[in-house]
Amino acid sequence: MIRHISIAGFALLLAASPALAGEYKGPATFSWTYAPVVLEVLPGQYSSAGQAKGTMVRPDTAPPELIGMAEICNNIDMPDGLSHGTCMIYDAGGDHYSVDYTCGVPLETPPAGAILACEGTATILGGTGKFAKIKGSGTFLQIVTGVLPDGTYVGYSTDSQDFTY
Repeated sequence: MIRHISIAGFALLLAASPALAGEYKGPATFSWTYAPVVLEVLPGQYSSAGQAKGTMVRPDTAPPELIGMAEICNNIDMPDGLSHGTCMIYDAGGDHYSVDYTCGVPLETPPAGAILACEGTATILGGTGKFAKIKGSGTFLQIVTGVLPDGTYVGYSTDSQDFTY
């Protein structure tokens, strides 16, 4: 059974201010795998929770420290179809920032090639090291492209990001 599975892409969207060390305003793509555990919370009502893992990809024109960041998102899908979670995005040196996200109910007509999709918003919660002063928010479109034989979902999120750090 395919259920609404949102993982951040969640995730994935962020903001801060030009007087700080850096800024970014532009696109990003989070390619991920997600292995949920499905639970029946009430008779006939299901929820799932799990962790998405993958890489945040930005154009080569982004600041070097924002290229190829690792992302891990903890997610819960509610019986009402909404999905909520928190993502941690890490640079190569271990500095990271966290993002809280919500993805809406699945789109009635997902994009071509998708089996499921939702639109969402994300807000940066804070960070460490070079991201200690990060602030911002963004939007995303999360797309599920397949389900592997073991039940792992595969997909990606396209983000519109605006943040300073």
